[in-house]
Amino acid sequence: MNDLIKKILIEWSFRLDDGMINLHNPKHMIVLSEVLKDMKLPTKVILEVMSNITESEASEKGLKHLGGGYYSKTGKKPATHQTKDGKLIKVGDKQTKTGPNVFSKPAETEPDNLRNNDHQVTDNALTRKTTDPTEKGVGAGTNESRAGEAATHKALRMLKEGKSYEEIEEYLMSIANQKDTYLNKSWVKAALSATKSIEQTFGLDNIDEIVWDTPNGKKLINAEGHGTSSDMFIKLKDGKRVGISLKKDGKVFIRNGGYKETMDNLYDDLKNYGVSEKEVNEFKDKTSIENYTKDLNKSIVEAVDKMKDDDNVKNIIEKIKNDPEYRKSLGISDKYLSRLDDDFFERVAGRSGKRTGNDVKVLARIANSPEYKETNPEVYQNMRDTDTRHTQRLLGAIGDSSEIENAVKEDVIKGIHIDQILGMDKDMNLDSFITIYGTQPEPSQLNEESIIKMFGGEVEQLLSEYRKNPTDELRKQVKDKIKSQIQIDYKDGAKDGVIKIKHEGPPPQEYPLFTIKSRTRGIGVSPTLEMAQTTFMANALKFGLDVSKWPKAQKNAFERSMEEWKLNYYAPLQHIVS
Repeated sequence: MNDLIKKILIEWSFRLDDGMINLHNPKHMIVLSEVLKDMKLPTKVILEVMSNITESEASEKGLKHLGGGYYSKTGKKPATHQTKDGKLIKVGDKQTKTGPNVFSKPAETEPDNLRNNDHQVTDNALTRKTTDPTEKGVGAGTNESRAGEAATHKALRMLKEGKSYEEIEEYLMSIANQKDTYLNKSWVKAALSATKSIEQTFGLDNIDEIVWDTPNGKKLINAEGHGTSSDMFIKLKDGKRVGISLKKDGKVFIRNGGYKETMDNLYDDLKNYGVSEKEVNEFKDKTSIENYTKDLNKSIVEAVDKMKDDDNVKNIIEKIKNDPEYRKSLGISDKYLSRLDDDFFERVAGRSGKRTGNDVKVLARIANSPEYKETNPEVYQNMRDTDTRHTQRLLGAIGDSSEIENAVKEDVIKGIHIDQILGMDKDMNLDSFITIYGTQPEPSQLNEESIIKMFGGEVEQLLSEYRKNPTDELRKQVKDKIKSQIQIDYKDGAKDGVIKIKHEGPPPQEYPLFTIKSRTRGIGVSPTLEMAQTTFMANALKFGLDVSKWPKAQKNAFERSMEEWKLNYYAPLQHIVS
């Protein structure tokens, strides 16, 4: 209850012009009523709160409380008075707008209702607790990302109301500092950064509406069926509707999830990109989860055959059983001990009993123990390299087919929303679309200007021709030119495939945009598929393509992230990072 009261007081204060609550000011009572309604408190609770504030006024008039905001002289029904918008009135009386003192709001229009409902849903997502049910009819993503998106929405509204960035940050942090809310401090920083980007790009005074990706918000600005990945929208004074995709930072995934499910989605999308069923089926055969499982099983059997009669392994197992600290050092919990029975090696090899994922984990951790790995490092590495070999099968399958390779490039273009950003999406019910990265200390944007900068002058020329004559052929030429500059690195033995842009210059350059790989978070755990954006893009959008000229913090962070690639997998990058 104390947390609720604190939240109400904070929001109430922020909505007042001077931030000073006056319980005897009818206008302040109206604002309080709005706050309580926006927080979706039960009507009964709202009435109780408002009536409690007016108890003294009722007492002066000799009225007794009946409950639910109703009063009478006798304390019995029928009620003669009630509280409404912080004011005590006679039952049946209507509040009217008379002169400068306004004690009620005029009847809401449909736009008012749409706006208020959108803002209410957004504010609910912002303050949602971990124990609350997820709001329906809002954008995709996690509760954390929705709270972060809502924070940008709220910050921009508060800025429009005249609040400073310091005041906005204080308010958002008051939510993030609560232990049971989804909003976290990193999202607050990203939201403030994104808000600055919107303000700098469009001008605060030029923004007419601010809505989230809710049914009411989209209806308000006529963006229903917009067909983009917009998380929020603004409508400008000239009527222009802008969709905005909000990213906390540059760590963005095009595809990310369990390998089988994610690949099944990719197979379907390949068909939608125009790949023949024959090519898709061949791609499936080469990249199926069954290939990974078969490879992993082979490496497990090879490990078992080498380890099962090894005296060193037998000593390690005895030490695991009898030494809790040693067991802990290997990451083997007590619940795994029952798996280390006489049948362990035959079971984990699939030759008897039923093997579990825990059996495989125990085998891998024994193989990775310092005592065994010192003399037999190849055993663990062979199991660990199952990920790399599967990534190589995936990369090889892409490289084997020009149709598949072209479709993967199409997937990249779709992932960074090039059609929408360049205004070539004929089905987009918006006037423009941008992506904002809430990077620190300054935000960055993926917009038309930055895309042209990345891909060069020929793309700009073709786009200009398309704008003059928006034919399907010219649209295809723009996209084909962009695709021709997207390359997939198939370097043998690489743990990651690298999707990069080849910039014509001057000077000619290559820079990494995405990685693609299959990986597990531990041997015995189901693999995932990741197509992840590198931190290069978000930083390059703000600081330029030349990494050597980036601020020290961003340059050092990027260099660290690329170190493994530079040394082992992607030597051509060394000429960029210098």
